[in-house]
Amino acid sequence: MGRVSNIVRHQLLAAELRRLRVEIGLSGPSVAKALGWSPAKFSRIESALVRPSRSDMLILLDHYGVVEPARAGLLLLANQAAQRNWWDAHAKALPGGYLEYIGLEFEAARVTNWEGLVLPGLLQTDELVGAINSAGEDFFAVPPSAVRVRNQVRLTRQKLLTDPDPLDFTAVIDEVVLHRTVSLLRDVGGAEAARRQFAHLIEMAQRDNVTVHVIELWKTYPLVATSSLIRMAFEPVEEAAGLVHPDVAYMESVAGGSLAYDEEEVYQFDRLLKYLVNKSLNPEDSLRLIHRVAGEIED
Repeated sequence: MGRVSNIVRHQLLAAELRRLRVEIGLSGPSVAKALGWSPAKFSRIESALVRPSRSDMLILLDHYGVVEPARAGLLLLANQAAQRNWWDAHAKALPGGYLEYIGLEFEAARVTNWEGLVLPGLLQTDELVGAINSAGEDFFAVPPSAVRVRNQVRLTRQKLLTDPDPLDFTAVIDEVVLHRTVSLLRDVGGAEAARRQFAHLIEMAQRDNVTVHVIELWKTYPLVATSSLIRMAFEPVEEAAGLVHPDVAYMESVAGGSLAYDEEEVYQFDRLLKYLVNKSLNPEDSLRLIHRVAGEIED
């Protein structure tokens, strides 16, 4: 079954329930009235704002005339949506959008990540994670306890790259990110901290499931209006009639992160990411550039 995220399964379930209703020509208010539910309850279920109980699911499936095997698949989705995942324990310390992103990333099959300011979080050492969060403590009003949680969450997310069924991860970074990483780590941990980060980056870049592209300093490309852009793609859920979660984009800036589900918007970001990959060095030349920058780290 692979990695199962309650957030992905909940969103899949809500979308499929909405599709089933539309397919048989019923309106939301008419279904709510027929079932004796409030319109608000019905709307929250279809919008993935609340998870339907098993009894609610049985009532809905009966009303829509859903039979086996589709019925069993949807009940399984509802059960998976109700399960807790590791990130739920940190819900109070994380922004809602970031928590949702973590849940989507956990079940994604492929992730492409553009970064113009820092190394992708999945490729950072614990020293760099701490340095980045510490660097922002003067202007971000985040309590120290929340910073510690975010540090741990990022390190836990990194296990996706070494999982038995690992995430297929592509990173596209500007060369300036490499130099900024050296500078940042030298300030907080000295040259050895920077060397450890580059050794880790090189090790990860050589994994079969990780691809790293670097855009050289002299290469010109249009200004990207976000410091970070991520696209996630998913595989079919075979046990639920092959339902597939649509691709999702995530943008991050100094003001925080936001998710994009709209197909047209995600498509535009996908085109931008492909453009940036085309502007970058191939993985072999990118790795040579990373080695060169690492070799220039001075004590």
